Amino acid sequence: QLLLLGSWWLYVAGSWVRGGQTIGMRAWRLQLVGRSANRITWARATLRFTAAAVSALPLGVGYLWCLVDREGLAWHDRATQSMLIVLPKR
Repeated sequence: QLLLLGSWWLYVAGSWVRGGQTIGMRAWRLQLVGRSANRITWARATLRFTAAAVSALPLGVGYLWCLVDREGLAWHDRATQSMLIVLPKR
């Protein structure tokens, strides 16, 4: 189970660090960026991966928070000073 979790983290964090997108995010034209338009570092990607899991634990309240947040950010967005943006159609 730890190997599976480590593989998942390596794929997701590596994709965010390299280009800000996983394969699924490319399909939906989403990109992860730092709030100050900086690239995501390994430390920030690891924190986001962990914070996203914590956001899901209390019945997904951390994710639902974006519905009431002024800027539309979830808990893990705020914790890591990052956000998802929608890319324009090509």
